[in-house]
Amino acid sequence: MSQIYSTSSTQSSTYINGELVNNESAVTESDGNNLEFMINNNNNIVTGDIDLTTLKEDELLQLLNYPVSKKPLLERLSEDWPVTTSPKSTKVTKKRRKRRAKATKKKN
Repeated sequence: MSQIYSTSSTQSSTYINGELVNNESAVTESDGNNLEFMINNNNNIVTGDIDLTTLKEDELLQLLNYPVSKKPLLERLSEDWPVTTSPKSTKVTKKRRKRRAKATKKKN
């Protein structure tokens, strides 16, 4: 590869109770004509080159937009963070009760 035009990297590590359960990363370098990449998915490492001069724009977009899940984004979001229509709890704390009591005494 000649002079590097752009580089990109990302990493994600997920821990549960202090134990690593998922480790993913990706690194790319490009000179504008060739793209070198290294992808690590829980120590399953894939490396390669892509000749950008022969790759069509829509083919590149398909590579970049490859979905992680077959479910649509809105469906995944609603599963992860369900929307409820029930009203929020209006529990009044002791501190708030005291403030309200003082405020009503001052008005009277």
